[in-house]
Amino acid sequence: EKHLYRLHIKKVGIYAIGTSIPPGNKTDPKCYLHDQNLRKLAYDDDSGQGRNCLITQVLSPGYYLVDVRAAYRTGAFRVFVLKQAHQMLNMTGTFVGRMTVKLPSNHHLFHLKKAGLIRIETHQFENFSRTDPKCYLFDASNKQVTYDDDSGKRNNCRIDALLAPGSYRIFIRSSFSSRIGPYKISLRTLKTKTLTIGKA
Repeated sequence: EKHLYRLHIKKVGIYAIGTSIPPGNKTDPKCYLHDQNLRKLAYDDDSGQGRNCLITQVLSPGYYLVDVRAAYRTGAFRVFVLKQAHQMLNMTGTFVGRMTVKLPSNHHLFHLKKAGLIRIETHQFENFSRTDPKCYLFDASNKQVTYDDDSGKRNNCRIDALLAPGSYRIFIRSSFSSRIGPYKISLRTLKTKTLTIGKA
């Protein structure tokens, strides 16, 4: 059974679209997001708390269709749409984020003026080492560029990516619902050497 919802977005932003299952209910919803031409933009099953679905997407003003259906268990659920706060990053410092029970994920945006090999890395606070973040990198068209979990030190994520100039979004969420808390995130350009193949 499909449950269809028409969504009107008035301002561009990062939006979380998901479900909330009442306590004791065994519903297992999955979510689809379509644009006004019914082109599928995103799909999710179980990225929310418990068995809930959660889609996080950069949306421009316009109309969208949210399609919620049962993965295999039916029952009651609620649908929510929240505009997500985000933090602008630059290449000159370390920034602080926090994963909580109500907001287990964060969004960080940055703009790259020159192409380069970029390192994105999270760090734990010395007196708070239980966080376990994983990182997703998206380009300006909301296409996932890459993903990492635990390539950094002490369960931190680290992404090394050769990126073209443009705007990017980093989506950070906890690997486990119990491993939430504050974290640090940094960006920097890695030094590279040029190799020339063939004769001039």
